[in-house]
Amino acid sequence: MRRRVITMAAVVGSLLVGCVLGLYGTSAAQNAPTPTIRPFANSQGSRVDTVELLQQVVNELKQQNKLLKEQNAFLKSGELKVKTN
Repeated sequence: MRRRVITMAAVVGSLLVGCVLGLYGTSAAQNAPTPTIRPFANSQGSRVDTVELLQQVVNELKQQNKLLKEQNAFLKSGELKVKTN
């Protein structure tokens, strides 16, 4: 009988501690400041930024493509000499 009471008290205590910790975590989230910048407030400006970023990516890819073509031409020419020690 006594063991049952101790076990029941331990279970109730664990549940109580779990609930308190759970409420502590949610209360901190509720008090968080709201962001001042809304992510979709200026969709036109966002589109312009995205287009500019994509243009930069395209330019970088064109430059890499040019370098790869030069490298392939060099490798195909046979002018590559490998030194071994």
